[in-house]
Amino acid sequence: KKYQNATFDQKIYGVSFRLRYRLAEYLFQSLSYTLRQDNVENIDQNASRIIKEQAGRSNTSMVSQDIVYDRRDSIIDPTDGYMVGFGNDIAGLGGNVRYFKTRVYGTYYYPIADDVVFSLSARTGVMFGIGQKVRVVDRYTLGGDSLRGFELSGIGPRDINGRDPLGGLRYYAATAETTFPVGLPNEFGVKAAAFVDAGNLWHSGDPADQVVDKSGLRASIGIGLR
Repeated sequence: KKYQNATFDQKIYGVSFRLRYRLAEYLFQSLSYTLRQDNVENIDQNASRIIKEQAGRSNTSMVSQDIVYDRRDSIIDPTDGYMVGFGNDIAGLGGNVRYFKTRVYGTYYYPIADDVVFSLSARTGVMFGIGQKVRVVDRYTLGGDSLRGFELSGIGPRDINGRDPLGGLRYYAATAETTFPVGLPNEFGVKAAAFVDAGNLWHSGDPADQVVDKSGLRASIGIGLR
């Protein structure tokens, strides 16, 4: 679910195909195609007018690609090395939804001691509509797993009454994290992680007099188990 306590329901049906292949020793590319139908319904009467404009059924035909340079020592449980990548999504090759997304991301891992690993990651993204406004349900969201310490979609533009999250067209986020053992045998695969998350999401593309849109940095600090 993208939106915490959303004032609408979104039903999605579709299929996606993905192909990943090697371009060079450490360079990979993935291509994917997604065909999706979604319906926004059961909108609350007191929902934002911007949300009410999203009502109805739509069809999305989307092609995506990512190129990644990966020098990590492991894809599943990396302890050393780095990876950087960028990708794009283009919707509009069929269907009635048209937009373009681009993203850049990367992570660096450094072993401090046995089973203690420091990592630093960052990502950013921008999107815009192609001949039409980007729907709320297609915009970026931030919060929950994507920025710990905040509610799902808890960061970013909201309607003027402050209730409905509207998503955004631009975002950035970064994480500094240290993972370390908790005393259990390695085969359990359980570690602790101390982290700092920071980022922001802004610019919904909606009229300024209907939106609360703050551009200040949001951050959290915490510890958890993996």
